[in-house]
Amino acid sequence: MNNNFIIEGTIADVVNGQFFKGGLEVSHGIISRIYKKADVPDQFILPGLIDAHIHIES
Repeated sequence: MNNNFIIEGTIADVVNGQFFKGGLEVSHGIISRIYKKADVPDQFILPGLIDAHIHIES
């Protein structure tokens, strides 16, 4: 089973508040490289969005 793959598209950089075209190389479930590339598919790559709030009294 191959656990290495590449995803290309428009990447959302939430730290710097920017979008850029490029790709991610993933190795064994960990992002090993992020790179810029002009010719990518028309799709967005977003970070996982998790609602981590809790209700203490419920």
